[in-house]
Amino acid sequence: EWAATRRLGAGPFPEARTLRLPLRGNGAWLVQIEGGGQWASALIVRSSLQLSTSDAGQVRRLTVRRGQHPAGRLEVRALTPSGVQATTTDVRGVAEVPAGSQILVFDGADVAFTTPEPEPYVPTTPAPPPAYPPVLFQRLDQRLGDERARDQEAYRRRFASPAAEVMSLEAL
Repeated sequence: EWAATRRLGAGPFPEARTLRLPLRGNGAWLVQIEGGGQWASALIVRSSLQLSTSDAGQVRRLTVRRGQHPAGRLEVRALTPSGVQATTTDVRGVAEVPAGSQILVFDGADVAFTTPEPEPYVPTTPAPPPAYPPVLFQRLDQRLGDERARDQEAYRRRFASPAAEVMSLEAL
């Protein structure tokens, strides 16, 4: 376990800093950064194992490789709806678990795993507009029409009729 504190300049603008972490060899590390009421975390995995999966019917087939070679006889843990299922890869680096399982494969400090798949997006249908009685719409239309007529009459009286002008000319 390693923990350290680093002072960063406080201010209104973000500041990039490089943090050197003492991560050596293969393994998995959880890195957490906290400060100023904010936090972030990351999972760092360094491993020579490569994991691929495919679902066919009720079975998830997984293949584990170390570089270009099959990784046989490795411990496998599958998280299924009914619990954790333990198995091992065969000499070809292959194992089968229930479809949809999340998988962890490990050999000492070497690990490989599947990440949870996001839930499928299901679009929601907007709710239908409320059903107002037609009488309300008729009243609203009538009020808008009356208001428009009043505005047009006021405009006509003010700007449309010529104003009587009186001009007087007097000679000296």
